[in-house]
Amino acid sequence: MKISFISTILNEEKNIEKFINSILNQTKKPDEIIIVDGGSEDKTYEILKKYSKKYKLVKVFQEKGVNIARGRNIAISKAKGETILTSDAGCVIDKNWVKDTLKYFPDYDFVAGTSKAIAKNNFEVFQSFLTVQKVNTIARISSRNSGFKKKWWKKVGGYPEKSLTGEDHRFHIELIDKGAKVAVNHRPLVGWEMRPTLAKFAKQFYLYGKGDRIQRNMMKREMKKNLVMVFGFWVYVFLTIYFLFTGFFIGIVLIAAPLIILELYSLKFIVKTKKISALFWIPVLWITKRVSYIIGVTFK
Repeated sequence: MKISFISTILNEEKNIEKFINSILNQTKKPDEIIIVDGGSEDKTYEILKKYSKKYKLVKVFQEKGVNIARGRNIAISKAKGETILTSDAGCVIDKNWVKDTLKYFPDYDFVAGTSKAIAKNNFEVFQSFLTVQKVNTIARISSRNSGFKKKWWKKVGGYPEKSLTGEDHRFHIELIDKGAKVAVNHRPLVGWEMRPTLAKFAKQFYLYGKGDRIQRNMMKREMKKNLVMVFGFWVYVFLTIYFLFTGFFIGIVLIAAPLIILELYSLKFIVKTKKISALFWIPVLWITKRVSYIIGVTFK
């Protein structure tokens, strides 16, 4: 069984070497590593070319202007392997990841893997609690840690290319709808770097929401709870504004109640981390995550 590892990259010069080295250092190496650069304006592509000259299994292509889905599709179309493994820049992969993922083949058609956070400070630690979650729904499956048979990629028509994000959710939904046999590897063998600032964290979830809207992911049964969340949020906003003008006390209660609940929710993270700053960061990050996603879903 020939194995192809694929990824698509854009402006990742700060972490591209950690990423590619973690693939090259696998206890079971893939037969080829195919990386598509989407037109990086930093030194990413130059670094990748050095690796391709040094290692025969590393194959690098540049396709300027492609989005993530298109980049992945190009890489997979060039792949010679019957089994495709995927991850993203910004990740560092445990040396046993390939070996551990391959044990599910050929019995399964698709393998979804869990991630673990790479956190460098308190902000990123608290962020990880709201970002890195156990894979138990389609919404939590990500192409930063997955593997599938190439024939299934062909069967569903590849990754949908009409948006920057949400493409992997749609791809996974299509695989499952078409009958692919799915396994979940709960060993967190892929480390995922957290966003360094609140603005980048907000943009991350705004783009997730925008991608889910464009791909119409929330119309699928597995993600309809996200649609309920969006609808409920706007009902809450409308009622809060209404009561602030017509029944001020009720309006204040509607504002205060979620904040109190979030502060109580934060207590478990104080216990877990022994850091009082959880009282600030957990509510801020939770609100930023939800509101950014909802704005991405709601507005074009």
